[in-house]
Amino acid sequence: MSVRSRQVLLIVVVCVLVNLRALRPGFIHDDHRIIEQNGLTSDLRHVLEIFRSGYWSTGDVQVPNLYRPVTILSFAIGQTVHGLRPLGFRLVDLLLHTLNALLVLLLARRVLPRTGSAPAAVLDGPVFAALLFSVHPVHTEVLGEIVGRAELLAAVFLLGSVLVFLRARETEEGGGGEVIRPGLAAASLFLFALAFLSKENGVVAPGLLLLADLWVVRRRPAWGFHAVSCALLASLFALRFAVLGGLNPAGPIHFVDNPIAQLPFLQAKSTALAVLARYVSLLAWPARLSIDYSFRTIPPATGPLDPGALVGAACILAWAVLLARTRKGAPGPAFALAFAGVAFAPVANLVVPIGTIMAAMGTGISRLIAAATAPISAPAFIVLAMTSPNTDRYSKLRE
Repeated sequence: MSVRSRQVLLIVVVCVLVNLRALRPGFIHDDHRIIEQNGLTSDLRHVLEIFRSGYWSTGDVQVPNLYRPVTILSFAIGQTVHGLRPLGFRLVDLLLHTLNALLVLLLARRVLPRTGSAPAAVLDGPVFAALLFSVHPVHTEVLGEIVGRAELLAAVFLLGSVLVFLRARETEEGGGGEVIRPGLAAASLFLFALAFLSKENGVVAPGLLLLADLWVVRRRPAWGFHAVSCALLASLFALRFAVLGGLNPAGPIHFVDNPIAQLPFLQAKSTALAVLARYVSLLAWPARLSIDYSFRTIPPATGPLDPGALVGAACILAWAVLLARTRKGAPGPAFALAFAGVAFAPVANLVVPIGTIMAAMGTGISRLIAAATAPISAPAFIVLAMTSPNTDRYSKLRE
């Protein structure tokens, strides 16, 4: 067996074993309305209706604020194959998480600098990064609920889109400039569309693809491709607008879901910074996780001098300094840092408020590349995941 085959096998085995408890719970929380009580997921006769309906469509109840038809279609396919059995849905989610770990491995191989590891070494930087991603306890928030599949699908398609794009930009010796393989370019755009139709996180794809072109390919960017990706994003927004009846047809965001939307400007931005600090702290030490961070779970910041807001601002400053210092000398890690920032931006509540004060930790695409830039800390997290009570969280989710 080749070294790369052994690396893949290692990641698959570790990822499955560490997250095996995710198969135990039944339907919980939003699973009931999105899967059990949703007529659109009963079989494949409703495919067209799925693409004409919002995400929260249960019987005659329509809440037109989200549009995730690919995720709903996956549930309909699952129910057709294995019926309304939670184990089948959860097994697919675990397989998708494993696939994401392998995609992290592939992307880490492209962006991380080569180390002095022996050619036959199984444990190198990219493998450590993929293992860290595989076992990080934050994934209990996504794998705990079956509807976490929206994040899993969006991650698969986004990472796949970036990887296929990088392959499309590979040229024969002597090629350069804006050369791009049209078939692979089309495949990258198709994966981007699937990501957007799986969850709103897919909106970052054009930015990530441009970053990959500028800091990984490092030739004259394929501006024609990026123009098409922006046009595709506009078309997807138009589709969403047509189906839901507006950009925000559900009306103002409720204070219970996201207090930031109702707070005065300075207090709102200070609270968003404090929440950012909480994201960072949970990535570093994921001891207290939750699938719901709504009302009173996170108290609003008192103002710009709130300790949490100051820590959040310090995190942004540190990110910017690291990005500036690595951009020229270490473009791979710089790309990883920029990838994390762009991927996190839509859920940060700093530009515009979203439907929740803090998304479940597993929903952030940014942690994929955060893992890719932290191979040194991977062994500690592997031990943590294997031995800590976080691996028992799945059993506590059963109803």
